[in-house]
Amino acid sequence: CVLVVVPLISLQDDLIRRLGDKFSCCTSIEEYNSHQLLILTYEHAVTNTALSRLHLLAHNGHLSKVFIDEAHCFILDAAFRTEVRKLAWLESLGVPIVFLSATLTENVAQVTIKSFFGDAKIPIVRAPTVRPNLKYFVIK
Repeated sequence: CVLVVVPLISLQDDLIRRLGDKFSCCTSIEEYNSHQLLILTYEHAVTNTALSRLHLLAHNGHLSKVFIDEAHCFILDAAFRTEVRKLAWLESLGVPIVFLSATLTENVAQVTIKSFFGDAKIPIVRAPTVRPNLKYFVIK
């Protein structure tokens, strides 16, 4: 199973809509039953129930990776600043954690990584965000 953590229910719903026909998806740790993707909001991922179930999944080898979508929200959005401290426990699962953001600056990336991993050296992979398939037109 792959855990995807998102900041908003609307993003959770969008992922289900886009991926639900390709993968078995679940949006509740209480309803999880060997789905390929477990998509939780930040708030849901920090509950005691999620903590114990995710540790069990990881311990039994059923959790392979964690993706944290919109990672810049941890630092830039005041509504999520307390959640980053709570989500830091995900590191204890012992699986790779991938932070995703199209707008994360180098400085914010370092602050986010430090919030999770302290002073450990963590590689950052950056790619261009230019999307040639998008076009803008201005009409007067």
